Amino acid sequence: MAPYTPQQNGVAKKKTRVLTEMIIAMLSNSGLGFGFGREALLTTCYVLDRVTNKRSKSTPYEFGTKETQFSYLKVWGCRQ
Repeated sequence: MAPYTPQQNGVAKKKTRVLTEMIIAMLSNSGLGFGFGREALLTTCYVLDRVTNKRSKSTPYEFGTKETQFSYLKVWGCRQ
């Protein structure tokens, strides 16, 4: 066993799985190929920083900036 590796860390393993599933869902829903995987990863991390979690009512982004308006978010893969 190797300590401090992602294989031994359940939290990192779960986060990696969530990111991977979101990337696959975004790419398949938009009809784009896996060549856009990096952009999907960046977008996924951006979105996850702006959604609430079980522990708090505010998002990590709101905690740092006190900004709560997200009307600029669009459907991923749209042309507008």
